Amino acid sequence: MLSQEKMNSSEAKARFEALLSQCDKRDFPDVIISCMLDFYRDERVEDCRIEDDGDMLLYQWGTYDWGQGRWFDLNITRQFIPQGGEDDDIFQLSVTAKYSPAPDLDELCSGNKWCGSPDEFPQFEEFVRGSNALKHLTGRPGDKVAITCNLTG
Repeated sequence: MLSQEKMNSSEAKARFEALLSQCDKRDFPDVIISCMLDFYRDERVEDCRIEDDGDMLLYQWGTYDWGQGRWFDLNITRQFIPQGGEDDDIFQLSVTAKYSPAPDLDELCSGNKWCGSPDEFPQFEEFVRGSNALKHLTGRPGDKVAITCNLTG
């Protein structure tokens, strides 16, 4: 069900955190991913034009070393580009569950998938929920879970 309140992109992190706080087991990837999928499906932003790729989702996974040692990351990100914005105005609301490296996680390889609009959402949701990475980690809490909201430009 769509939210009755309108949301600006600047409110996204607080709105998502409020939604996630209502869930049990917030460090479990299946809960985190479901929350972000619900948030995208149910909450539209007024200051981002969907037809200009202003409100998109990115699902990604893999083992990476971002300067703090190797971790397996399972991530879902909602990307916003406010109307009239440039590349410097792009920001991303991300939730990442991190896992210590392990052979079973390395076997999942890495990958990603974008959802460009609500019209693409049903296929995107099916892909995410059916992904080997999410299936493998369902019910397994992340060693670390982080919610970030950053400018990417």
